[in-house]
Amino acid sequence: MKKVPFNNTKAITLTVGFFASFLFPICGYSATYVSEALGVIDSNNQPVNQLFGSAGNPGIGPVPVDQSLILGPPDNNEWVSFALGQEATFGFGNFVAVNSVFVAVLSNGANETGSLYGRIQATDPWVFLGSLSEPNVGALGSSPNIEIFNLAGSGLSQVNQVKIVSTSSAGSFPGLDIQGIGANIVAPIPIPAAVWLFASTLAGLGFFGKWRSKHTPA
Repeated sequence: MKKVPFNNTKAITLTVGFFASFLFPICGYSATYVSEALGVIDSNNQPVNQLFGSAGNPGIGPVPVDQSLILGPPDNNEWVSFALGQEATFGFGNFVAVNSVFVAVLSNGANETGSLYGRIQATDPWVFLGSLSEPNVGALGSSPNIEIFNLAGSGLSQVNQVKIVSTSSAGSFPGLDIQGIGANIVAPIPIPAAVWLFASTLAGLGFFGKWRSKHTPA
């Protein structure tokens, strides 16, 4: 019987292709919104325990709301009004934002302003991403106005946390009115685990190749 050698090169190629097809969907971009409300502080770095905004019925004026109200997709009738000097931090959970971050502000505002910052880890310094400006376009009602901030030029390639800083307190809902925060995101891959799994598979293929060479009849 003719001895057929085990082709390690083909096996490795197939293995690489398998792992690439497995990991690629994890790396794919998708749009999402912040999932973590990480707290609000005032201009004296003191925690803010009570916020105000609209919880679904803007006609009754400002009502007590929670920072978590603006997690997820924006709602036309829901927002949190951050007063002058307040700083609100949000996170994307186990994801990182890439390319850009977008903020939904109230379109029927009173020209309130603010700033947007980002960072990758909680221990990193904040990096300025851009200025927020709440327009006064009455014809649009309370629908959100989307402001997009590209990360290119900021020095950051991705962010996991963002911070809103209000710089005004105008309007019948005093402060910067935020309805949502989102971005294109990608899930971080546990590289050490992936490399270990890949290396162990290659080692197993090498052992199998040697075993087959010894036990295949000539």
